Amino acid sequence: IVEATAFPFMYRDEPAVQVVFRDITQRKETERQMKKNEMLFTKLFESAPMAVVMLDENGRVQEVNNGFAEMFGYEKGLLLGKNLNDFIVPEDLKNEGIDLNNLISSNRVVSVETIRRHRNGTIVNVILYGVPVMLDNQTIGIYGVYVDITDRKNVEEELKIRNAELD
Repeated sequence: IVEATAFPFMYRDEPAVQVVFRDITQRKETERQMKKNEMLFTKLFESAPMAVVMLDENGRVQEVNNGFAEMFGYEKGLLLGKNLNDFIVPEDLKNEGIDLNNLISSNRVVSVETIRRHRNGTIVNVILYGVPVMLDNQTIGIYGVYVDITDRKNVEEELKIRNAELD
């Protein structure tokens, strides 16, 4: 694959054109591979069955997947550029949300069982995985992955009640 550039000029009082060809095969192959990787990542991000959010280094929403919209009731357009904690972290856990963002931004992977709030106000029991995205030893973003464990928590509560009755 080549790229051609033409330069008009005068040669011996006659109009002429100098044409330069440059081999861009490697660049095109790299672009194709990058596009493929981007497509694979986008497909994984969008089709993941759990809620996934991508934040910038300051905790502002850059992207959410369909699982996030289903789990918490918020579409990307409503959250874009805003602080995620203002939407899904219950009032009494605001400090936890800030602390988790700070830990992740300082290059720590976080896994914590906690609660978050759906747009309609209901509580969602989740396991939250926070993963920093690093470039040249700088945090450039944060991935948050939320797994809904509400059903599991309800079963655990039911078992506690049954065990207490049996005792």
